[in-house]
Amino acid sequence: MLRTCLVAIIIVLGVGNAFCQQPSQNVASPVCSFNELFRKDGWTVPGVLGAKAIKQRGKLSNIEGVFVTMLQPGEVEANLTDLQFDQDHKGRVEIEDLPIKILQLWSFDFGGQVFAYRVMYAREALEGGKREELAAAATVFFYDMDGTGKFTAMRWPKLEKSTGFGNLPEIIPDWVKDHRSDAPSQP
Repeated sequence: MLRTCLVAIIIVLGVGNAFCQQPSQNVASPVCSFNELFRKDGWTVPGVLGAKAIKQRGKLSNIEGVFVTMLQPGEVEANLTDLQFDQDHKGRVEIEDLPIKILQLWSFDFGGQVFAYRVMYAREALEGGKREELAAAATVFFYDMDGTGKFTAMRWPKLEKSTGFGNLPEIIPDWVKDHRSDAPSQP
C-alpha cells in the first residue's frame, strides 16, 4: 500500500511538472518601437524649399549659442514618409508617404548653420482627389548629424507634459557641440 501511494505521488508530481514545462500560449509577441529614421542621402524637409522667416532669429536661453527662427513654409501641403507596423502581418513594416499640412516650421542654427528643423503638421486624407485635414497633429525633427547640410535623421520627439508637443531639439549633433566649445564665452 505504501509503495502504491509513493508511485501515485511520483506520477502526479511528474505529470504536474510536465505541464509546467509547456510553453505558454499567452506570451505577448515583442513590440517594435523606434523614434528615429536614418536616410544616408538625407530627407527632404517638408516646406523648407522657398520658406521665408516670419519672425526674427531668437537666441535660446537654455542651449548656449543656438538660435531659432520661425519660418513660413514654401509649400503648406506636402508629404511625409511614415512607418507603420502591420498588425495583421507580424514582422512587417509598411512605408508610406502621408499627405500633411504644415502648421509650423522652425529652424535651429548655430553660427548661422542650420542643424535642425522642427515641423509641426496635421495629417490629411485624400478624398476625391482633394486633401482633407484630419484631427491629428504631430511634430517631427530633421537633424543634420554631421554638418554637411544633409538632414539624415528624422526623429519624433518625446511629448512635453506642458504643451503636448516637443518644441526644442532633443539632441545637439556633435559638430554643433564641438563648435560651441570653441566659441568665445558670452559676458
